[in-house]
Amino acid sequence: SVFQAANDNASGPAVTIEVARALTADRPSLTHSVVFVAFAGEEEGFFGSEAYAAQTATTPGRVESLIAMINLDVIGCCSDTLLVSNEAPDLQRKVRDTATTLGITTQSIGGGGSDQTTFARRRVPAVFIGMSDFILHVYADKPGVVEASRLKKAGDVVTTVARQLANGG
Repeated sequence: SVFQAANDNASGPAVTIEVARALTADRPSLTHSVVFVAFAGEEEGFFGSEAYAAQTATTPGRVESLIAMINLDVIGCCSDTLLVSNEAPDLQRKVRDTATTLGITTQSIGGGGSDQTTFARRRVPAVFIGMSDFILHVYADKPGVVEASRLKKAGDVVTTVARQLANGG
């Protein structure tokens, strides 16, 4: 079977690109760098994120200099509630408070199971952001299930949080 993976995989990178686009205008005023990365091979054992972290770790101080990792996945479908994992309580609080300010409902969930785990294991504050009641690993995960309004909600939250973090907040 062929799974189109519109929600489980494509929705996260799509929003990541839009967050990068939104932060481009702020680049001269940001006090910290923001790195945007899309990973592959999560389901097979975090191959992409592990390779990135391993490569980053070869530069002394590089992994330790990371102040946050926000993992976007399964964010385009099925609910208006943002799920935010609890691996990094301060970062989770920042994401949830930002969402509340923007009028977006959130729910705390346990950690693990996605690429933020790679960074959390290395003591980088990391959270997963997704939508509840998501569609993944099924034939029904087609472009028609992804709703732009849900992508925008996640994008607005992450853009705001990334901007705050990149300015030392």
